[in-house]
Amino acid sequence: MIFGWFGFPEWGMMGAGVATLIARVAMMAGMYWALFSQKRIDAEVWAAARVTLHRVWALLKLGVPTGFQYIFEVSAFALSAWIIGTYGATALAAHQVAISLASISYMAATGLGAAATIRIGQYLGQRDHGSAREAATSLFGLTVLFMTFTGLLFLFGRNLFPFLYTDDAAVARLAGQLLIVATLFQISDGMQATALGALRGIQDVKMPTLFTFVAYYVVALPLEWIIGTYFDLGAVGVWFALAVGLTLSAGAMTWRFYRRLAVMAR
Repeated sequence: MIFGWFGFPEWGMMGAGVATLIARVAMMAGMYWALFSQKRIDAEVWAAARVTLHRVWALLKLGVPTGFQYIFEVSAFALSAWIIGTYGATALAAHQVAISLASISYMAATGLGAAATIRIGQYLGQRDHGSAREAATSLFGLTVLFMTFTGLLFLFGRNLFPFLYTDDAAVARLAGQLLIVATLFQISDGMQATALGALRGIQDVKMPTLFTFVAYYVVALPLEWIIGTYFDLGAVGVWFALAVGLTLSAGAMTWRFYRRLAVMAR
């Protein structure tokens, strides 16, 4: 729908929006079908799932802070792009190329975070704190291994991968420099995503939301402006500041999880 291939209309950017809408509707329909087609869900289960104010409030107490975590993170990266945009079109294009590559590994880390939420929530429902700790430690280890692998992939492929997105040599060269910085924060980026998932598994969302705000808005964004603009390091300086924010977030989230789990196990 962007380029009009296979008989579809050539709609450009509007085609991207329409295709995204179709995909989201298809996913929603598929998930509803998977849920309601389950024969093992009997009337008793549906009766227990009735909506009450108490249950809605319990969900909001988890969902609203979790939503703000995403808002703080996504908006911080958007503001980072705005800062880099003040350095010129080449810098902004290089940022977009590098962040598109780094987002691939990040999405895998969010998958591990979702697994952490599910597994840890199950174990805590069974009051098995030891297994919850083991599951979290295993997922943290998997995150470190995977993000180390992708970091090395970015490092050694920094002169090749950018050309998958652009033919501009200057953009590709700067994107390659940003991928070096991405190598440094891969583990932190993955760990903060997995640790957030683990914290949601123990229904701890308020302090992590504060950690996210401080890491991005109090530390990373001001530091980006200072390093990138006043120290004239440009987009590379902004990415170094992002690395600092991600590392602080990852450390705080991981510490918080093990501390809270230890308190719950007493």
